[in-house]
Amino acid sequence: GGRPVERWNRLDPGEQLIGVSGVLLLFVSFLPWLGGRITSLTIQGRTFPTTQYHFSHAASGYAVTFLAVVLGLLALSLVGLKLAGVPLTGWPGGLTEGRLLVSLGGVAFLLVLAKLVTGATVDPASFSLPSTAGLALQIAFVETRAFGVYAGLLTTAGLAVGGVLVLRGERETGHRQPQ
Repeated sequence: GGRPVERWNRLDPGEQLIGVSGVLLLFVSFLPWLGGRITSLTIQGRTFPTTQYHFSHAASGYAVTFLAVVLGLLALSLVGLKLAGVPLTGWPGGLTEGRLLVSLGGVAFLLVLAKLVTGATVDPASFSLPSTAGLALQIAFVETRAFGVYAGLLTTAGLAVGGVLVLRGERETGHRQPQ
């Protein structure tokens, strides 16, 4: 029971960090994350520089980052249930809230990190162009990384750290009892 602020204050710092990080992850998931642009076109040996052709996708544009956002929303949902007064106990096989939260946050972070490192696939098809193989046309591409992917990395790191804090709290106090 109690007012929302009172219930929020009853959450431990790890759960609060997951709450804030999860909400921020949801918002930044709609921003541009990764993309590419054409830097030049070479037609029969003559190069034309250009920055006119580019694309960028939000987190939902890539399976890996979309899955990371879904995992983040699952972690946020668990904290939301706790905030609503639903006890998170009785997990099977020794699973605890902390173990689940650190797993969700950690995997989400690793997925975003992997996509940040690998970047977007940038080829003629990315721009709805046919293959240039065998043609006197060459297209130079560059991958782009936008603010969204860095914000996604930061917010999923917050989820993982929040999970670690919840797990640490469980180890210090023994497994959690319903509140």
